[in-house]
Amino acid sequence: IQRYKETKCVDDLPDRDSKQCTTKREDKEIFRLFSRNPTFCLRKGQAFLVKRT
Repeated sequence: IQRYKETKCVDDLPDRDSKQCTTKREDKEIFRLFSRNPTFCLRKGQAFLVKRT
């Protein structure tokens, strides 16, 4: 709250973003999987990616 009072905006704070849990390679693989199958549900996609690794 003190930082908000000083800056008046929460978005300007440098540590407000979340840490990335996936690597660039995993991101590409996820993007490729869902771009080929747009109706693929997230659960099936996750199971498919777990099998591949």
